Parts: sequence; C-alpha cells; structure tokens
Amino acid sequence: MTDLPETTEQTSLLRGIGRGLGAASRVLGAGAVALGQSAAGAYQSVDPDLRRQAFEAPVIGLMNLVPAPGFGARSAAEEPVSTYQRDALLIHGWNGHPSNFRCIQRYFTHATGRRAHTIDLRGAESLDAMASRLRRDIAARAHHSPTKQVDLIAHSMGGIVARQALEDRATREKVATFITMATPHSGSHLARLAATPFTRELRPGSPTMERLAAQDFWGNDQSPHLIALWSDADTTILPAASAAWEAAQTYHMEHYTHLSYLVQPASWRFLDRLLRRTTPDLTA
Repeated sequence: MTDLPETTEQTSLLRGIGRGLGAASRVLGAGAVALGQSAAGAYQSVDPDLRRQAFEAPVIGLMNLVPAPGFGARSAAEEPVSTYQRDALLIHGWNGHPSNFRCIQRYFTHATGRRAHTIDLRGAESLDAMASRLRRDIAARAHHSPTKQVDLIAHSMGGIVARQALEDRATREKVATFITMATPHSGSHLARLAATPFTRELRPGSPTMERLAAQDFWGNDQSPHLIALWSDADTTILPAASAAWEAAQTYHMEHYTHLSYLVQPASWRFLDRLLRRTTPDLTA
C-alpha cells in the first residue's frame, strides 16, 4: 500500500509539534537538574552529625523486631546463664523504650556471657516516679546477685533518672558501676523546643539540674564507680559537653551521635570492656 504524500500544512504541523515536544523536554530536563541540585544542596547544608543521627534513627525502630535474650525458652534451664557475678540493668531515656537496648542486651548475653536486663520507665508521671520505679528494680535485681550489687548503664535522660534514684544511700550501695551515655548532666538547650513536664526539667537551670548539681555524695565509700560517655557530635545534647560529668571518669566518643551508643557494635564492645574492669568473672 502506497503512503499518501503529506501536505505542506501537515508537515508544518508535525514540525511544530516536534519543536514543542523538544522544548518541553528541555524545560523538564532543566527543571529536574535544578531540583536535583537543590535537593543535593539542601542535603549538604544539613550538619553531617545530624545526617548521621537521622540514618541511625530507623535502626532504633527495627530493634523492636529483635527477640529479647531468652525469648521462646521452654524452661529455666534454657535461659542464658551469666558468667559474671553482677548483672547489668539498662535504662532508656525520654520517649524511649526498653527495646532501644535490644542489641546491647543480646550482645552482652550471647557474646560476653553477661546477663543484661531492661526497665520500662514509660507511663511514669514524673522523674521522681521513674526514680522510685528504678530503685525498686535495682533492689530486686541486686537481691539475686551473689555480690548483692548490679551495674547500671543509662542512656540520655535515663542517666538523670538514675542519679535521682541513687540519692538514696541504700540504693547506691547496691550499684557497683554506673555508666551514663549522652546524659545531659547540666541540661540541654534543645529541651526548650518542647514544653512537656520532662523536657522542662531537662533545661539548663531547671530545679532538677540544680538538684543534681547539689549532689555531694559522689566519690565517697558508698558511691558506685562512675563513668560518663559523651561526644561533641551529639546534636541532641546542647552543649554537647553537658554529657561530660565532672564526678565521673569521662570518655569522649569521637563521631558518636546521640543514638550511636545504642546501635554501633563498637559501643557495645567498649561497654563490655569498661564493665570487665570492675566485674569478677565466675569462670576466672
């Protein structure tokens, strides 16, 4: 079948459509390039430490899917057995969850032989209520320990709760080592962005911060061994040096964000090394 010859009008129309489509594609291409450059510029303008913390945040959520040590055990004989004389008690921070420590908990239990427990502070109406709950849990855990003591590892606001709980001398005597990670010992200016009962107490100069500053019992015979971990890459604790505690042996964790302590395997190993220095091994 022979193609019909195009008329002059048809040819002009097709050429016009082609030029229009070409111009539209160039505009769209330039727009896509500009959008990509704008997105890249916006990404680069965000502080690298904040970007790193944003990447780690989903890992915290995925920890809810990790089974707790001993999950599904059919008898007490199948529960993990600690080779250390003291268990560790892990304390989450504001708006946190016991599962935040799930990876640390499993690492301690299965890689090091240390039994680790979590406490759920959610639902408490105040820091004092959290501290009371923690005191009861410390007493219960220490009761079953051969040395009648436990070790505490607290993240963020969990360290503030633990410091208030340890104002009780009897509770302090039940704690051998107390480690804080990214705890705002002097408060954080970021807490001014929220007006909850908890965040107001985490602001510098708050009654809680003044109460902590007045604590004068650290370092005496009844005081636990104190360790504070902090990082200048922490964009949640402002200033970051607020997580360094004068009463404690302090370690600067280079490039650690507020969440790195929970998700980085290097952090889990470091915590184990710190506790090994003060914890007798039953197999030794």
